[in-house]
Amino acid sequence: MKHLLVILIFITGCSTLDNQTRTEALGTGAVGGAAIGATSGAIVGAVIANGDVAMSAALGGGVGLVAGATLAYAYKANQENRAVEANNDEIRSNYNVISGNQSYIDAYRKKVLSDSSEITPTSDVNHQYMGNTIGIN
Repeated sequence: MKHLLVILIFITGCSTLDNQTRTEALGTGAVGGAAIGATSGAIVGAVIANGDVAMSAALGGGVGLVAGATLAYAYKANQENRAVEANNDEIRSNYNVISGNQSYIDAYRKKVLSDSSEITPTSDVNHQYMGNTIGIN
């Protein structure tokens, strides 16, 4: 039961880190870790025969503070690294699409240039456009 409670608190704490900077996550993790550590230390101090509850709670809080801050920082750093990797994957995908489109454009440009050099206008045919023009009917 105690392990389930610790896991539940850790997961809840991590979900609050999603919208925080690394520094804010470090503070949140430190406070949460200290609270969990102090509680655990107090419980252990109460269970041990001749145990000092206050000293156990202080020791647990100190260990929990460091552990919570470290875990929160590592979680946030991992989350940011995953976001960077997702962006890099999207950039690579877009680069491949753009490269493919550029190849198609280059091939079409060559075709247009080669086709246009084969056409030679002659002056003996009078081409007169009989359709609508801009602003003039």
